[in-house]
Amino acid sequence: MSINREDYEEYTIKRGDGLMAIARKLYNDPNKYKDFLDEHGKAITNPDRIKEGQKILIPKRNGAPGGDHYEEYTIKRGDGLMAIARKLYNDPNKYKDFLDEHGKAITNPDRIKEGQKILIPKAGRVS
Repeated sequence: MSINREDYEEYTIKRGDGLMAIARKLYNDPNKYKDFLDEHGKAITNPDRIKEGQKILIPKRNGAPGGDHYEEYTIKRGDGLMAIARKLYNDPNKYKDFLDEHGKAITNPDRIKEGQKILIPKAGRVS
């Protein structure tokens, strides 16, 4: 099977990453991990054998971080991630699904600032 590398982007495995978690975070679909490839363009046959620093290929996300499952949100004065999650999803823990403007997980929720743009899931919004 031949792949078109232009349909993929590189992703570097971080400490604690699992393929299903990456797929859920980036595509809102944990089963999307089956489309991930190793750095040589081959299917990853054993998802338990990935390691920190390893580069894999993941399907492009419609040219924007988070793909079409996310929308942009601008942090306002007084906003906190848990408060945003509670207001928009009725679930303060939903903030764990928020991404920074580069499509990466927000690792320190206390380091957000007014005017910063983040990506929030489109699915499950209550307002």
